[in-house]
Amino acid sequence: MLNSRPNTKEYRRVRGLDVEKSRVTKRRWRTLRMALPLLVVFGVGYCVRGSSVRDERLGPSNTNGQWIVDNSGGVSGPLRSECVKAFAFNESRLVTRVSLLPGVVEIGDYAFRHCCNLRQVSLSPALNKMGEGAFTHCGALTTIEMPPLLRNISPSLFCGCTSLEKVNIPECTTNIGEAAFSKCYALSEIQIPSNTLHIGNRAFNQCRCLQSVVIDEGVQ
Repeated sequence: MLNSRPNTKEYRRVRGLDVEKSRVTKRRWRTLRMALPLLVVFGVGYCVRGSSVRDERLGPSNTNGQWIVDNSGGVSGPLRSECVKAFAFNESRLVTRVSLLPGVVEIGDYAFRHCCNLRQVSLSPALNKMGEGAFTHCGALTTIEMPPLLRNISPSLFCGCTSLEKVNIPECTTNIGEAAFSKCYALSEIQIPSNTLHIGNRAFNQCRCLQSVVIDEGVQ
């Protein structure tokens, strides 16, 4: 009877190679199974990170009733919103104009800070609070109509708005904060109403083109 598995050196050598290949394959599979959860975690993390970067570039999502930048560079928000939150559009290059609905009464700190392409701003007449540095370093902004109910001009509100040429201060304003108009190089004239009781340090620091300052009686 023929031996189906001849006991030769050649057979043992070939059989040994097959066994070794099988062992290597099993070791690789075990390594892959151990590494698979890490690959999944890193993959998901990368996807989440990528989506957050896109969100920052395109502006806040409107799915939760937040403020967004539309395709024309305008800012829009939910109809019943009363506040633009702090840092909402901080350092956004997409914002070119801001038009706030009548129901908006507050703009948070640094909401439009460093919006370097912002050129047009239309504020709600009901707006009564603008946070610190809300429009600081908006270098393309040339003019702005302040809301009539604004009693306090916050510190650094328009600091670094180098192209700002004209701004009105409402009659009810009682305080102009520190460095509020600092480094507004193009600002040529300003009128401070009689209800203003305090002007902070460096409020008009480095306003190089400022030629006319009208201060009504009663200003301290």
